[in-house]
Amino acid sequence: MDESDTKSDAAKRVVTQENGVDHLNLEEDDVVTEQKESFFREYLRNTSFFGIKYVFSSELKLIERLFWLTILVTGSVFCVFFLMICWKRISYQLAIKVPNEEPSPIWSIPFPAVTICGQLSSGLREDQRAQCLSRIVALDRFCEQVCWHHQCDICKSLFTETRTENGVCYSFNNVAADELFNRDVIAPDLILSNATKSKENWSLQSGYANYGVFLKYYPRPAVDLSGRYHLKLKLKFNETFQDDECGDSAQVTIFLHNPADFPGKGKNGVQVRSSEVVDVTIKPTALNACPYMSYYPSKSTKCYFEGKRYLRFFRTYTKDNCELECRTNFFLQKKKCVLAYMPRDSNAKLCNNSYQSDDQLDKEAIILARTEQFPLSQYFVKTCNCLPACNYLVTNK
Repeated sequence: MDESDTKSDAAKRVVTQENGVDHLNLEEDDVVTEQKESFFREYLRNTSFFGIKYVFSSELKLIERLFWLTILVTGSVFCVFFLMICWKRISYQLAIKVPNEEPSPIWSIPFPAVTICGQLSSGLREDQRAQCLSRIVALDRFCEQVCWHHQCDICKSLFTETRTENGVCYSFNNVAADELFNRDVIAPDLILSNATKSKENWSLQSGYANYGVFLKYYPRPAVDLSGRYHLKLKLKFNETFQDDECGDSAQVTIFLHNPADFPGKGKNGVQVRSSEVVDVTIKPTALNACPYMSYYPSKSTKCYFEGKRYLRFFRTYTKDNCELECRTNFFLQKKKCVLAYMPRDSNAKLCNNSYQSDDQLDKEAIILARTEQFPLSQYFVKTCNCLPACNYLVTNK
């Protein structure tokens, strides 16, 4: 640019200033914009990034610039594609459960909660079954004695009432109802459990804390393998365990579960019949995730850390509690009612005798699993995102 051109631009700015300030500001903005664009073009022409300077080079022909643009776009697409593959592999590796070869002390995990239920006779009609489930079968009708740590007493001393799919059952070593349910949401008159013993020096996330001889713990831990810390039940099957309308309940079903789980939908029960001696050996599996995994999203870790997933009816998140809440929501959406063992708020109604089982939910789960081609065990994960907790205890018998 010549000196004469510079002078003409200066004169133009002066004349514009005499005519008005607004025009002067407009001219200055245009100059700043042109300077920014020139800097950007200069950067693109001299950048060290592969291919970019050839795309914006004015010395090359259009066909040559299009060729380099094609290479640049194709390379960028391949880079993004392989980065996505690497991220999926990393996410999959996070989900793999690697067994820890180091042994854990037996006192680091709680003794499992035990729920016992009087089994109804087979052949009952649906209305008859509903009527029998609503009755409270007194614990002393089928449980004569319970022993823990070589101390024996009546069964009521260690068991509390729990409403389950099988009617009113009785649980040992389960957490208090106020620590299990959200009392701000649950209907005030709803009693699914009358357990009142609060947790002491234990949490589902961290386990037992500050272990010491003089400290109290709840849920009860299995302190050693000497045989002293076992639960012994003496059941009775006689004429007092009969009902004219509901028939003879000739067996008792025992469920083992995590103390923080609500056993509304009992799983893997052990049936005990008359004149039988049943010895159940427990093989616990403790799942403990590395703390750094809490910084990854749950979709990558395939589990939930404490505080990462909340339930409406439960204060404590576990996979079983989430599945029970999912069942409850299914009934509320499809039937506008819930079953007796399901948590509910004040607005929910109890289903009548025509809906007294989860059969329809189970059928829809099978249909959905076949249609979308995923394992039936993943139904609650797909529908309600019920992933397991990252730190969890599984009781295997």
